Amino acid sequence: MTYKIRTKAAFALLLCISLIFSGSIGVFARDDKEYVILGGMTFGVSFYSGELKISGFDEIETEEGVCSPALDAGLLENDIILAVNGKSVKDAMDVTAEVKKAAGREMEFAILRSGEKKSIRVVPAKAKETGDYRLGVWLEDTTAGLGTVTYMDPESKKFGGLGHGILKGESGELMSVSRGVVCGVEIKEVNKGKAGAPGELCGDFLPEKIGVVTKNTQRGVFGVLTELPNGAEEKKIELGTRDDIQNGGASIFCTVEGDQVCEYAVEISCVDTGDDTNKNFVITVTDSALIEKTGGIVRGMSGSPVVQNGKLIGAVTHVLVNDPCKGYGIYIENMMEAAKQP
Repeated sequence: MTYKIRTKAAFALLLCISLIFSGSIGVFARDDKEYVILGGMTFGVSFYSGELKISGFDEIETEEGVCSPALDAGLLENDIILAVNGKSVKDAMDVTAEVKKAAGREMEFAILRSGEKKSIRVVPAKAKETGDYRLGVWLEDTTAGLGTVTYMDPESKKFGGLGHGILKGESGELMSVSRGVVCGVEIKEVNKGKAGAPGELCGDFLPEKIGVVTKNTQRGVFGVLTELPNGAEEKKIELGTRDDIQNGGASIFCTVEGDQVCEYAVEISCVDTGDDTNKNFVITVTDSALIEKTGGIVRGMSGSPVVQNGKLIGAVTHVLVNDPCKGYGIYIENMMEAAKQP
């Protein structure tokens, strides 16, 4: 290896994910009604963002002493590497190949720093212990996190969740998603939310890949599963519209322990008949069991489906930092519209 790779979760307060495939949604109709399969399960996602960013530096022990070639040459943390020796690079392995090819010769790095393109020359150092050439740099080429599936299509296996986009931590812009994979998650621990400090779900990513990520939008993240979960056909539910939503009691479905999806009571209020991107109504957790386990809404629950009067009407999207028992929800219509966009 010529350098180390660090994977970061870059979702800021929104570090929680969900997914669907580009193109039309193949929800099936029966008696002039549309149905999908209810979600509520957590999942993990790891994807290439299309950016290769420097996230830190390391020292290399050589015959001449200790050095950090990349840092000494003038590269900085958060620099985005565009090309090496005139060749475009998209991930850490591309840089590894170029370092090996250079065999210790000076290399030219084309970078993007604060929106400005620059060129910096770096001479790799030969590691004393292994004899290979290294840059002494940590590179971030992937993003990882977990969240909740909102719905699945029973025929196409397309699915969607989160209800908001995955954002760049520094700028708040939507992160580009060039490719990514989805895997199962087993929840091991819950950091309970409290006023001023949102909680989060913590779990282990299971090794088997169960789908792909294809789309990141302001109204949700989308992809397609390789297979539907066991018993999925038994969880078909009618799609509601914004006109079906009323102030009053409802339920959310989420996984806060192991891999078991459970139903919890909530209250819906402040329904906005307008078209705000992903904050269309207020959700207040009233279920004492969920409050006991999580303190309310925590990171990882984004995408949890909201059901009222037997219809899927939306998904959890945000928590109110000063009151973890309250958060926002998005109309399921808004998610479906985003999924259909090219």
